[in-house]
Amino acid sequence: MAYLTKANADKVLHTDIFFDPQSHTTRGLSFDTVVDAITQALADAGKEFGISSILIPNFLRHFDADSAMNALDQVIAYMKKVPAEKHQIIGVGLDSSELGNPPNKFAAVFARAREVGLKVCVHASEEGPPGYIIDA
Repeated sequence: MAYLTKANADKVLHTDIFFDPQSHTTRGLSFDTVVDAITQALADAGKEFGISSILIPNFLRHFDADSAMNALDQVIAYMKKVPAEKHQIIGVGLDSSELGNPPNKFAAVFARAREVGLKVCVHASEEGPPGYIIDA
C-alpha cells in the first residue's frame, strides 16, 4: 500500500505490479497468502485512489526451471479457484540474476504459461549478454 500511496501522489492511474512469489514461498508463505495480500492492497488503492492494476508474478531465474514450473503450477491453481477480478493475474515474467541463467532455460515453463492463456514477459540483457534478448 505504501507503493500505491506514493504512486497516487505521483498521479499514477494504472500500475502493472511485478512480484516474485518464490521469494516468499521459499520462506514458508503460501502463494495464496502472498497474492491475497497484494490484491487486497490493489483493491484498497482502487477504491481510495482510483488506480487500476494488473499482476505479473515473476520466476526467479537463479532457481532452476523445475522451481519455476512449480511456481507456475501455483499460479494456475490460484487462477482456477479465484475469480479473475479478484486476482488480476494476466501473465508471468522472469527476473533476477541473469548471468548463467539464460531465458531459454525456462522455455518449457513459458510454453505452458502460454498454453493456459497467460502473457509472458522476460527481463533480458541487464546483466547477461545481448544474445539473451534474442533468447527472450
